[in-house]
Amino acid sequence: MNDFDRAIRYGPTGKENQVEDGHFQVHTNHCFDYLRQSILCTADMTLEGKVLGRDGGPGTDGWGHLHTCRNHREMIQWAEDRRVKDKRFIIDPDSPL
Repeated sequence: MNDFDRAIRYGPTGKENQVEDGHFQVHTNHCFDYLRQSILCTADMTLEGKVLGRDGGPGTDGWGHLHTCRNHREMIQWAEDRRVKDKRFIIDPDSPL
């Protein structure tokens, strides 16, 4: 992620410590923090409210919403409990085995 962040932040020429035009640090930081949160909260079912974008159209800025992160061990255990033998897929918890 750090290398990807640097590539976005400094553009294709990779000028160290020189953010190129069009690569806004605040926007980049926001996007990477949003990705970080999404990765850590992959089971988060939070719906974000609509805000007006700069052009007046609908959008979301990803800030100010309470997210609920799940316990990854519990998610893995839930999946393992529903795995059929050693095959790598999940079955419907209500279906007969």
